[in-house]
Formats: sequence, structure tokens, C-alpha cells
Amino acid sequence: VIIVEDRKPVGIITKTDITRAYAGEVPSNTIADAFMTSKDLICVKTDTQTDDIADLIQKKFVHHLVVVDEKGVFAGVASSWDVAREVSLDAKAFPYNRELWTKQKKAVAVSTDKAPVMQ
Repeated sequence: VIIVEDRKPVGIITKTDITRAYAGEVPSNTIADAFMTSKDLICVKTDTQTDDIADLIQKKFVHHLVVVDEKGVFAGVASSWDVAREVSLDAKAFPYNRELWTKQKKAVAVSTDKAPVMQ
């Protein structure tokens, strides 16, 4: 969950934050500021390339990056799942994947015990 004030991201509450709060027996009426990640919030611009996002995720050991526009206004979240999906469709990594996912082809099962064949 991204915490936004005046349309600008000021923090993020992750599963890790919630787990730590629960493990520390934080009272349920505690405000989010008490356990959210706000220091060193990692943001990227809307035009940041997937490779750069992947590098940041790996170097900073996080799963989510906050995406902001040129004015610093919250625009979304880029996750490790987003990167994984993009990589799986990358024609350089798997030349046949983009064709398989973008064109509608039918898998026809072969009558033997082999895997389905694309036609």
C-alpha cells in the first residue's frame, strides 16, 4: 500500500512491515506512520526502462518501486512481477514467446504421449 499526501508518495506499507508490526504486537489502533517504510523510499520516473527497474529491485532487495511522474506525483507501482512478465515476453530472451503470446494459436494435442504441438 502506497501512502500518498498531496498526491506525492511519502511511504509504503509492505507485507514485511505488517509482519513486523504483528510480530511486535503493535496495537491495532497504531497509526501507519509507526511501522511504514518512509525513509529511503525508492521512486522511479514513469519513463524508466524495465532493465533499470530490474537493476534497482535487485540492488535494493525490494519487490516494489514507487512510480512518479516528472512532478513527483504518484503514478503507480512497478513490481518484481511486472519485470518478470516483461522479461518473459522479451523477444531477445525467448524469441518465440512474443509470437506465442501475441498471436492466437491453437495447441493441438498429439495422439502419442508427447506434449501439445503448436500449429
